[in-house]
Amino acid sequence: QVNTIAPMALIRTFLPGVLRAGHGHIVNVLSMSAHRPIPGASAYSGTKYALNGYSLAARMDLVDTPIRLTCISPGLVKTELLESAMRGKEASGKVYTANSHLNPADIADNILYTITRPSHVQIADIQVFPTNLVAPPTSK
Repeated sequence: QVNTIAPMALIRTFLPGVLRAGHGHIVNVLSMSAHRPIPGASAYSGTKYALNGYSLAARMDLVDTPIRLTCISPGLVKTELLESAMRGKEASGKVYTANSHLNPADIADNILYTITRPSHVQIADIQVFPTNLVAPPTSK
């Protein structure tokens, strides 16, 4: 529900006010798994695919408005989420040691870049992952 229902509900709740204001920018944070599923994480990947599809449709609904909608799809980011999912720092630490990763500030920088573009510029999607990867790994 956090990955799909909550963003949809928030957009539905706040969109009328944003439309009345005559400007605004919706940023949905997806994941690279919205584009390339992660083995062993089918439910997570499915929720991110769902939010991506919703965002595409919502962008179509907003096409005749001044409201922009951007999706940011990060690869592996060093956060407490993985630690919680893997039930401990030791297991998550091994993932970060074995794989190149981004930091939360990297994602915040991309969001800031997106929302500060001129109003006639729509950045639909950003896929961001470490420089030394062709694409984020999808295997366990």
